[in-house]
Amino acid sequence: MSRHPKLSTRTSEHVTAASSCISEKDIRKWFNDIHQYLKEENLCDILNDPSRIFNGDETGFSLCPKTKTVLAPKGSKDVYEVAVGNSKDNLTVMFIFSAAGVMSHPVVVSTIKVYLKIL
Repeated sequence: MSRHPKLSTRTSEHVTAASSCISEKDIRKWFNDIHQYLKEENLCDILNDPSRIFNGDETGFSLCPKTKTVLAPKGSKDVYEVAVGNSKDNLTVMFIFSAAGVMSHPVVVSTIKVYLKIL
């Protein structure tokens, strides 16, 4: 890396194959289609009211997170941590905000089996 000071190592983020194929042209077409639909339905006033424009994002929380590092006696070869529950159990939470700055109630998505374990 010292030979290429403009480059650095980074941690990559996973993206689905479908998401990686979306181009700027696809996004512009989507916005044009939405605008055309709003015109046809006489709903363009929505675009001028920030309390009617929403954006949301979801995030996942593992109910059995993997620990990156632990404290252990010096010289320990193998250090184990007993996982409580299924390592694939997770909780998805969607946060939604309006353009006016108002937060909607979060939407929590999980299996009933996982939810009952939490209670």
